[in-house]
Amino acid sequence: MLAALCYDGGLGAAQRLRVTGCWKPVGLSSVCVEGHVVTTMSLEMEKTITKIMYDFQRNSTSDDDSGCALEEYVWVPPGLSPEQVHQYYNSLPEEKVPYINSPGEKYRIKQLLHQLPPHDNEVRYCSGLDEEEKRELKIFSNQRKKDNLGRGNARPFPLTVNGAICDKCGGQINGSDIVVFAARAGHGKCWHPQCFVCGMCEELLVDLIYFHQDGKIYCGRHHAERLKPRCCACDEVPLENTESF
Repeated sequence: MLAALCYDGGLGAAQRLRVTGCWKPVGLSSVCVEGHVVTTMSLEMEKTITKIMYDFQRNSTSDDDSGCALEEYVWVPPGLSPEQVHQYYNSLPEEKVPYINSPGEKYRIKQLLHQLPPHDNEVRYCSGLDEEEKRELKIFSNQRKKDNLGRGNARPFPLTVNGAICDKCGGQINGSDIVVFAARAGHGKCWHPQCFVCGMCEELLVDLIYFHQDGKIYCGRHHAERLKPRCCACDEVPLENTESF
């Protein structure tokens, strides 16, 4: 099974590496497998990541899809002015800020690969599925997108509201602070940018993409594992009784 993110743009032409009994795609000069850091991204991999990010964002729940483009960053939160983007990133550890050609860019790529496994969502990234299993995977993927998938909305906290606290750390939030809201979690909840993390792995949620379940937010990988145990060998989740998860 695939353990890295390769969503489209010529996966069949990608090289493959045999790791722990599974075939895994190689679209990078240094492969991101089992926690190793990706160093560069090929053109094919860049296209595949662009495709999957579009797909997740198109299906996610978000309050604001407008945005500004700042050339120094690989990605910026939608809907913020340039000054607010800088304020947002000033809240994060320097090594996790996705400046172009920086450790933060490599970190973002690594998290894309890890947090959004393609084989949790699309049949063409799985091997050896029969027709029933293919149908069950489509049900599993579509239901998660419909019921759980969202994208956080970073924006300044209203000046007129007092007494707000971060849902993660419990710290005070003041007016004009940049915070992250998650519509699926309810409009009364918000997070400091550095606190908008997966409830299991505690990593920043890549590009603010989250899955909401039982009052908590998770990355795609660990949300799937809350519903189905993941196989350690092939990195897949089992597909039995998908309709009842």
